[in-house]
Amino acid sequence: MNVLRTRSAGRAVDRLDRQARRRYDSAVEELRGRGCAAGGYRLLGNDGTSYPLCCRYFYGQWRMHLAFPNADTIVIVSVAQHTAGSNPHEALAEVFPGLSATGRRRSSKPPCCEDSGQPPQTSVEAQAILEDVFGL
Repeated sequence: MNVLRTRSAGRAVDRLDRQARRRYDSAVEELRGRGCAAGGYRLLGNDGTSYPLCCRYFYGQWRMHLAFPNADTIVIVSVAQHTAGSNPHEALAEVFPGLSATGRRRSSKPPCCEDSGQPPQTSVEAQAILEDVFGL
């Protein structure tokens, strides 16, 4: 499995402290080996359904947000801390139309993979955003 990251995610990774960086690297290796099964949970769409991006906790308040442009590729769209004063879902919702700025309750976070075990299909609109905004 190819794991790519956007330039902005790369800049955030470059600023991680040693422990967070080790956990990030471990999460990336798990993504390479297990694909969407290691992708955490699906994000929420504005309409109440699952959005085709996933969120993976990797250390403390650090999160990585993932897109799946095809069956063999995972793109780390963002790496950010989710704190009381900073919600990375809000920033992503400004870029990805239809993505909710608020998350789900912990008890109702569906797994990243679809029921078939496949990654969520990136919509044509989200794919265009990945290409236009993130250069992928």
